[in-house]
Amino acid sequence: IISLYETMRETLIYLTHLDPSDMEDIMNDKLSKQLNNEEWSWKNLNSLCWAIGSISGAMSEDHEKRFLIRTIKDLLNLCEGKRG
Repeated sequence: IISLYETMRETLIYLTHLDPSDMEDIMNDKLSKQLNNEEWSWKNLNSLCWAIGSISGAMSEDHEKRFLIRTIKDLLNLCEGKRG
């Protein structure tokens, strides 16, 4: 099972190298669907967070910083919405 996760991680990294902005858009779209309950589930959220973490270092530093700041803000909003 570890080799499966490593293969998935490598694939996400390769795709990110091909088009970092597209990967950012895909991840942000999936996160938006979590926020608006369109695809909400703990499993989906866990998978998305794993995917975001797996591409760490695959974008330029500035691009990744901007992406992570937005992601963290959205996750905090999600926590607030699920708590309240």
